[in-house]
Amino acid sequence: MFGWSDGQRREIDDHHTLQLVDVATATGAWNTMRDVDAPAAPEDLSNALDCNPIARHSLDAFSPSA
Repeated sequence: MFGWSDGQRREIDDHHTLQLVDVATATGAWNTMRDVDAPAAPEDLSNALDCNPIARHSLDAFSPSA
């Protein structure tokens, strides 16, 4: 369930409704993927790449989604 449907309220019964955005915000799931577009390499990998310019250049040539 993604997009516009996430903000739609759904009836559970005559007295209760559920809105997925409210649930995701309350549980922290809303922010889980916030940093997915800005991944950071682990320190040991970054250090190893700093010691090998060819490997660093090769890795940097990949698109961020690779």
